[in-house]
Amino acid sequence: MVSPKDTYQAQWFKLLLSEDACQQGGEWLKETNRILQELNKKPVDVVADYLRCLWKHAIKVIELSLTKIAVDHMTFRVVLTLPANWDHKARELTRKAAVQAGITRNRSQGATVFRMVPEPEAAALAAFRESGMRWRPDLQVQNNVYCMIQTDKFQLNDTFVVCDAGGGTVVGSDSSADAVFPFFTD
Repeated sequence: MVSPKDTYQAQWFKLLLSEDACQQGGEWLKETNRILQELNKKPVDVVADYLRCLWKHAIKVIELSLTKIAVDHMTFRVVLTLPANWDHKARELTRKAAVQAGITRNRSQGATVFRMVPEPEAAALAAFRESGMRWRPDLQVQNNVYCMIQTDKFQLNDTFVVCDAGGGTVVGSDSSADAVFPFFTD
C-alpha cells in the first residue's frame, strides 16, 4: 500500500495506456510519466502491478468468505471496465496488463473468463440488472453480441439514460428498449 512516506506515488497511470489521454493529460500525467521513466517501467507494467495487487486482494477476500479450497476449485468470470473512448491499442494494452497480472491464468477448474466492457455499457448492464433484466450470454445473436431479456419491471419502448460521469468526462446516451437488448462484450 502506498503511504505519504513512499518515495514514488504514481497517479492516473491507467491513462498512460491511451495516446489520446496522454495528449490531454496535464501535470498529473506528466509527473506520473516522469516517475515511470525514473523507475524504468512502462505504463502497461504499472497497470499490471496494480491489477495483480487488486486481484490477489479480491481472491483473499473471497477465500475469507468461502475457504481457500472452495476458491481453488472455482471458475471465475472477470469483467474489466474501460473508458468508452479508448482505441484498439489502449484496449490491447489493458488486456496485456490483465494477462501479465495473472488474472487470466488457468486455474484448477479451467481458465478465468475475461472480458473488457466500456464503462457506459457496464453501467447500463448494472441498471438493467437492478431493474429485473437478465443478461443471457447463452443467447448469442452474432459474434460477441449477447442479449438482455425483458422482465416485468422494464417494459418494451421504455426509455432509459446511461450517464458515465468519470475522471473529467461525462458521457450520456438515451435509448428505447427493444424486446431483446444486444450488448457487445469484447
